Amino acid sequence: MQRGKKYSWSQERGLFEVNSEKKEEVAAPTVHADEMEPMQSMADCKFYTSKSAYRRSLREQGFIEVGNDVDGFKRTNVFETKEYDAQLKEDMTRAFFECRDKMAPISELEREKFKRMDRQRQRTDYDRRERERNGRVRD
Repeated sequence: MQRGKKYSWSQERGLFEVNSEKKEEVAAPTVHADEMEPMQSMADCKFYTSKSAYRRSLREQGFIEVGNDVDGFKRTNVFETKEYDAQLKEDMTRAFFECRDKMAPISELEREKFKRMDRQRQRTDYDRRERERNGRVRD
C-alpha cells in the first residue's frame, strides 16, 4: 500500500482497493467576511461586529493583536489595588469574628458541617502532636 492514497475493502475480491473517487472542485473562491458575532473588546470594553473596526480601535490605542489575545493590556485590575486589599481584609476579619461569636446567620446543616470539620481538625492536631512526641501515629 502506498502512503497518501485512500483504500477501501472490497467484499467481492477480499482485498483492499485504491479509491478512485476524486475530490470535488470548489467553484467559488474563499471569501473572508468582515462581519463576526458580537464580541467585547478587552481594550475599551465596547462590542464589535466588524473585524476591521475592532482592529482599528486596537491600533488607535496602541495594542497589537496576536491570535485571540491582546498584548499590553493597559487597564488596572480592580483586584490588585490597595483599596481592594484593605476592604477584603476588613471583610474577612469581620466575617471571621461573626462566625466565631455565633453572630452570623447559618443553617443547622452548616453548623453540623462545621462541628465535623472542627472534630477532624482536632484529631489531626492530636495526631501531629503525638507524631512529634513519639515519632509515630496512634492506631
